[in-house]
Amino acid sequence: MERGTAPFFLLTLILKYVYIPNIIVFRLSETSLMFPFSLNQTIGSSYPADPDDVLRTKKGLNRLGFYAVPKYGMTPWTDDELFAGLKNFQRDNGLAVDGIMKPGGPTQSLLWRRLSGRKDERDLTPTSFAPRSGLGKGEKNREEDVLGLRRSLAGLGFMPGSEAASKETLFDSPLEKAIKNLQGKHGLKEDGIIRPKGPTLEVLAKRLKNLVEGDDDDDDYIKPPPKPSPKPTPPQDPDKPKPDKPDEKNKEKCRQLAEDIRTTKLKVEAQESIVATTKGQVEGDREGLADAWLNFATLGFSEINTKKQQNVLGKIVKKTALPVQILDAIKRIKTAKQMLKNSEAQLAKDTEKLEGLKSKLGALEAEFAQNCGRG
Repeated sequence: MERGTAPFFLLTLILKYVYIPNIIVFRLSETSLMFPFSLNQTIGSSYPADPDDVLRTKKGLNRLGFYAVPKYGMTPWTDDELFAGLKNFQRDNGLAVDGIMKPGGPTQSLLWRRLSGRKDERDLTPTSFAPRSGLGKGEKNREEDVLGLRRSLAGLGFMPGSEAASKETLFDSPLEKAIKNLQGKHGLKEDGIIRPKGPTLEVLAKRLKNLVEGDDDDDDYIKPPPKPSPKPTPPQDPDKPKPDKPDEKNKEKCRQLAEDIRTTKLKVEAQESIVATTKGQVEGDREGLADAWLNFATLGFSEINTKKQQNVLGKIVKKTALPVQILDAIKRIKTAKQMLKNSEAQLAKDTEKLEGLKSKLGALEAEFAQNCGRG
């Protein structure tokens, strides 16, 4: 069926507005119908960011090689690496390089397409799967269910991408192998069978749902070992305020540490700029002193370097009525020396403050790594 024909247009209207039970449902191309990689808020250095948006964006950029996880870990809060990754992604893909990603904007749209490996948004992509009966050896294997399963597994990478457009409705060994790979990936029994309301179908449905939302990650679905049943706790006084849970306290502490790290980095950058400016002032004052001595030399005096020579010069000035030009030249030298002394002292103070900020930043990052891990 070719796109642009009347039958295809009719199929598009049916899929867009009619719910077809018990078979695979497809996502249409129009972004107005569904935009998979959703954002709650704009991400940018001057925007208040949603933690879920930040973490999802970091994972996506990291998967594409545009986000280097800092040593204090991947947090749900913005950092310099996130904005640098957005700018690099925009630059490499010919977008406006502003480090900002808005809901429904070109950066968000292109990031989703890169993550899903799509070249054409008009391709039909499975978003859910609900077979009417079992699939596998000894099961009913209805044709429409086999077709939906084949396309779903292809969309998740468990079968070749060409299977997404396959019309094969027979249950074969490659399909059974793909089911077993899915089951093994998620710690399920590798029997190659999918049943309605079974654990394999539950995992497959969750993977398809998160693929649409742009947050599909294999590691999120591997079942952890069962946790021991919690011990019963004695009843507490309802009027007594409940203490914060340890994990909530730690989460708040990590949030504050991350914010302290961000603000301290900004202070370090600002102080580095101040130190650079003061260094330039010192160099300028040194040149000013050299010019003052050169001016003095042009009046017929050689350069006076030692303190003894300067003392002799001072006595001569007090006892001798020198021309105004010479007195002005001597005054200029003294002023230039004092200015240089002041700027060098200021440079020492600014440098000491910069080293203190760097030391504080290192301590904060070490504390974050120790208490918050790489979360």
